[in-house]
Amino acid sequence: MLVGGLLTAALAVSSVWVYRTSFRISSRRWVHALYRKETSERVVALTFDDGVEPRLTPQVLDVLRQRHVEACFFVVGDRADGDILRRMVAEGHVIGNHTLHHGGLGPFATARKMADDARKCDAAICAATGRSPRLFRPPFGVTNPMIGKMVRLRGYTVIGWSIRSLDTLRGSREEVVQRIRRQLQPGAVILLHDNREGAPELLALLLDVLEEEGYRVKRVDKLFETEPYEVRK
Repeated sequence: MLVGGLLTAALAVSSVWVYRTSFRISSRRWVHALYRKETSERVVALTFDDGVEPRLTPQVLDVLRQRHVEACFFVVGDRADGDILRRMVAEGHVIGNHTLHHGGLGPFATARKMADDARKCDAAICAATGRSPRLFRPPFGVTNPMIGKMVRLRGYTVIGWSIRSLDTLRGSREEVVQRIRRQLQPGAVILLHDNREGAPELLALLLDVLEEEGYRVKRVDKLFETEPYEVRK
C-alpha cells in the first residue's frame, strides 16, 4: 500500500513537472528557445502570431510602416497570403514558421507529422517570398519531446517570448498595454497577434508606451544575431 501510494505521488509530481515545462517555452526543457536577450540596452522585439488575417494584418503593417518599426510575423501556412507576405519582406519584416494549421493535434502530433506540416508551411512561405524560414514558434508556445525532435530534424531556431501580452483574452487595449508596460525589461520579446480585432490600435498604443519608456524596437533575428532564413549556396 505504501509503495503504491509513493508511486502514485511520484507520477503526479512528474506529470505536473512535464505539464509546467511543456507550457513554459522559457523553461528550455525540451527545446532551446530564445526568449530574452541578456542586455542592458533598452531594446525589445515585437512578434506577431497566427496570421495572416487578410483585413487586420495589412492594418498592422500600416502602423509599423508609419512608425518605422520592423517586426517578426510567425505565419500559419494555410493562412499564407502571398501579396501580404511579399509586403512584409519588402517593408523589412521577417517571417517565421508557426506550423501549417495551428489546429488539430498540433504540438501533440508525432514528430514526423509535425515535421511534414512545418515543411509545408515553409513551402507556402517560400513560394510567396523565395525565402525559407529558419525561425519557428510552436503553437501556444507548447514544447515537448516530439517538438524537440521535430526542431532538430528541421534545423529550426525556436523563438519564444518573455512578455505574453494576453491580447487574445477579454479586456481593453489599454489594459493589455499596461500589462506589457509592467513587464518591460531590456531584451524582452513581446508576443502579440495580428489576427485579433483591435490589433492595429493596440500596436499603436504599445509603440507610444515603448517610446515613453525609452525603448526602441529591434527585429528579433537582429536582437539574437541569428540567421532568419535558409542560406542557399
